[in-house]
Amino acid sequence: MTRNVGFLAYATANEGCGHLWDVANVRRWLRWNSGVERIDVCFAISEVHPRRKHEERFYRKLADRLESSGKFRVIDIVFKSNVGRDFSSWLACIKRFQPIAQPDDFVLMLNRSAYGPYLADWYRSYTVAFVHHPDLGVCGSSINFEFKTHVQTYAWMTRMGIISELAENFPGGTARSSTEAIFKGELGLSQELMARGYRITSLAWPDEIFDAQRMHEGRFPQYNISIRPGSVGIRDVPFRHWVNGDRAWARFDPRARLIWLGSRLAI
Repeated sequence: MTRNVGFLAYATANEGCGHLWDVANVRRWLRWNSGVERIDVCFAISEVHPRRKHEERFYRKLADRLESSGKFRVIDIVFKSNVGRDFSSWLACIKRFQPIAQPDDFVLMLNRSAYGPYLADWYRSYTVAFVHHPDLGVCGSSINFEFKTHVQTYAWMTRMGIISELAENFPGGTARSSTEAIFKGELGLSQELMARGYRITSLAWPDEIFDAQRMHEGRFPQYNISIRPGSVGIRDVPFRHWVNGDRAWARFDPRARLIWLGSRLAI
């Protein structure tokens, strides 16, 4: 890494029990050493319903918990429209990072479905492929070979300079449905970067690098491995999709519920 500081863009939404998932995720970030001196974080919350005061307090409490560790700095907490879903959330974070980041700095994109980390050096592990492949555009946890080869976007890393190239017409940034977010965002992101000459890889297949000339190979799983519990290839990566992790406990975790309740009762 050019600096021992990383950036992390976290996309979530103010719906259902998502706040408990957010607590579970933050607790795991704090549990394992990231492998870098400090991580600058931006939270972006899609407003499925209009924001409420206790939700603002809740995310401020999460931010305070991160910063009290001395290993994280929260750059901003952004509430934004649900249009574009995770992709407009990541774009909002990128715009907050641009004034303070350098083009070679790494940014890890997570959404709340990214269950983990499970391993130490969880942030640094995504950076290794970039050292060996200067033309790499994205390293994810896993790759989906259905339809068109693409990095799965529950957990993926890129460089600030690379992702800034897409900022004016961000893939999936105007998606209004989950289907649009998948095809215009998740598939569109990898396809656009490969069209620009970048390559993609994942920690599930760290020795496999894909580009516009290497798109479809039958020897790889032709299904979505992230939603098959215990899928071979993603058991030892720092983040995997919540279906491949035990997320049910977050609904009943008393500490998660206390943080949420405290944000609602705060004056």
